[in-house]
Amino acid sequence: MKKNDLTAVILAAGKGTRMKSSLPKVLHKLGGKAMLDHIYSETKKITDDIVFVIGSEKVRKHISAYPDCRCVLQRKKLGTGDALTKVKKLKVRGLLLVMPGDVPLLKSGELKRLIAFHSLNANDISVLTASTEQPEGYGRIIRQRGRVTDIREELDASAAEKNIKIVNSGIYIFPAPEIFRLLEAIKANPLKKEYYLTDVIKIASRAGLKIKSLNAVNNSFLMGINSKADLATAEKMVSGLTPS
Repeated sequence: MKKNDLTAVILAAGKGTRMKSSLPKVLHKLGGKAMLDHIYSETKKITDDIVFVIGSEKVRKHISAYPDCRCVLQRKKLGTGDALTKVKKLKVRGLLLVMPGDVPLLKSGELKRLIAFHSLNANDISVLTASTEQPEGYGRIIRQRGRVTDIREELDASAAEKNIKIVNSGIYIFPAPEIFRLLEAIKANPLKKEYYLTDVIKIASRAGLKIKSLNAVNNSFLMGINSKADLATAEKMVSGLTPS
C-alpha cells in the first residue's frame, strides 16, 4: 500500500479534564515534545494524508506547524463517534486509519502491522487490540467464529464480559465513505449522552461486514494518557522505547 492510499484521522478534541489543566491533554509534553508531536511523527511514516479532529484553538495553532495536514472542528464534545462524523465534510475515500490523540507511545511499526493485516485478510474493518490481565476501564472485544461482533464498554459490560482479557486500543481501519453511513445509526449512550465510536462495530457486524482484530506486539505502546500520573509513568518509559 502506498502512503497516499490511506488517510489517518487523529481524534484530538478531548478536554482531558482529569489532567486538571487549562492546556488541552494532547498538548502536554512527554520527552520534551507535545503528545500530539509524537503521534504525528509516527503517523507521518505511514501516510502523507493526516486529518486532526480538534476541539480548541490552542490545538489548531499547534498543528499549524505540521506540514501537509488538515483539521476539522468538533465544537460540542459529544464523543468519539460524533468526532469521526466531522471528517465526512472532507469527502475522504479509501481507508481511514483512526486513532486517539493520547497514545504518544504508539510506534509506526504497530500501525504498519495493522495495515498489512487488514489487506492480507481482506477485512472491511480492522481493530488493533491488546491482551492484558488488568482490563478494567477498557472496552472488551466480543468475538464469534473469529470475527469481532461488538466492543463492550466497561459501563455496559456484564460480569462475564468484564473477565475478557482482550481489549480495545481505540485504533481502527474503516472504509470511507461507508463508515459515515454506519455512524448515522449510532445512538447516544444513555449514561454519558455521548456517541461512542465503538458502537459502530455492532452495527457493521449486523450489516455483514467482515471485522477482525489484531493484537499489539507491545501493550505499553498503547498506554493512554488520562492524568498527570499517567504522564509521569509514560515519561519514565519513553527513554526505554526503541524506534520502529
